[in-house]
Amino acid sequence: KQRAPTRARPSTPQETLATTRAFSAADVAAFLALSGDANPIHETGRHGGGDGDTRPLLPGLLTASLFPGLVGTAAPGSVYASQTLRFIAPAPINVPVTATAVVEAVAPLPPRGPARTFAARATLRTRAWAGGVMVVDGTAVALLPRERGGWG
Repeated sequence: KQRAPTRARPSTPQETLATTRAFSAADVAAFLALSGDANPIHETGRHGGGDGDTRPLLPGLLTASLFPGLVGTAAPGSVYASQTLRFIAPAPINVPVTATAVVEAVAPLPPRGPARTFAARATLRTRAWAGGVMVVDGTAVALLPRERGGWG
C-alpha cells in the first residue's frame, strides 16, 4: 500500500517530499500490460545478476513513477517537465520503495510568452530506495503554476 506523500511546503532548496509504496505482483502485472513490457525478469525473477536472488524485479520505470506523484501532490497544477534517471540496483516486488524529491533550486519565470502560466521552474534531486539500497538516482524539473503562487 502507498503512504501519502509527506510535504514540507517545498519552495526552497533542501526541502524534501517523500512517499513509500510496496508494489505487488498485481501492480506489476497491470504496469506490464499497459507498457507492453514482456521481460520475464518482472514475473519469474530469473535474471543474469549472478547474485542468486530469484525474486521478480520491479520495472525501473514503475519505481520512478513515484516521483511525478510527489511533485503533483505538493504543487497541484504543476507540469513535470523532465526527468533523468540512473538505475543503480534492482528492486524486488513487494519490498517497500521509498521515493524522495529534494528541491535543489526554484527559479522564477517571467510572466510572458509560453511561461505565463507558470510562476517558477523547480529542479529536484530524485532518489528511490528498496530494502535500504538506493535503486534509482536522478534529477527532475517541474514548472510550478502561477495561479497557485508556486508550490500548493
